[in-house]
Amino acid sequence: QLFNSAFMSCYNDLSYMMQMEMMKALNSALNSPKLSAEALQVLLNLAEHMKHDVALMCKSRGDHSGGAGSSVAGGNPSPFDGQQLGDLAFRAQLYAKALRYKESTLQQLVKRINEAAMHRRGASMEQGISKDWDTAQKTCEHLICINNELTLPQAAAGILTFMEKHVRTRNHSVRFDHKDDVMPFQICPEMYEQLGRWDEALSIHQHNKERDPVHLDHTKGIMRCLAEMGKWDQLFDFCSDQLTTSIADENAKKELTYNLADCGLNVGNWHFVESVLPYMKKSNPRSHFY
Repeated sequence: QLFNSAFMSCYNDLSYMMQMEMMKALNSALNSPKLSAEALQVLLNLAEHMKHDVALMCKSRGDHSGGAGSSVAGGNPSPFDGQQLGDLAFRAQLYAKALRYKESTLQQLVKRINEAAMHRRGASMEQGISKDWDTAQKTCEHLICINNELTLPQAAAGILTFMEKHVRTRNHSVRFDHKDDVMPFQICPEMYEQLGRWDEALSIHQHNKERDPVHLDHTKGIMRCLAEMGKWDQLFDFCSDQLTTSIADENAKKELTYNLADCGLNVGNWHFVESVLPYMKKSNPRSHFY
């Protein structure tokens, strides 16, 4: 229970350069894929304590920034922001804590997008808006997932409603490529998938595929939606057609081989199933089933 306070008492006595080295080591540990859930929770609690400690020191000195990159007594760097803490809490499956940070991050991103859209100047500003929008969409995906995990389906649906409203508002005033037929802000179909709204997700995947026919992610999205809706005949026709286009590459066939086999199995086309068998991994138990 004294670990956080003991760490900060030592951390505050370090020089600025040593503090920066400590932050690099902490971030390296937090981003490690081998980090256990227990260790992640310990470091997350430490990160929250450090952020809170820096905020108090900023307040006592009259500095209200308190965010990442600000400085406090002795030039101490503030190491973590809300977005990073939200990502860590999400990884640790601490959903209630992640919800608080993710909601705060989304509010900040939307505010920044709105302000930038009102005062945009040139391509660099448009790129900045686009980057923030991508981050906002990813944050919304996490929020929908978190609310689903917390059995809050209405809150999850509310996140999507919020984004739909924001898209309609922003698309009237922002067009990155200055073409009337292209909407700069679009909601990613994965949000609709998380809410089980497969028809709407399918429609977006199909629209995206029309614009970029060879992109494998659009093909996978269409296959996923049709499979979830049980439209196996339509999925089989789609897969048969795509075998000469977006799934023509051998690597693509290897990646989607089990999806293709499931499709052939559900429509009873054994020749189709047999045609994709060479792309299956022998080490995968599912391969022996087919």
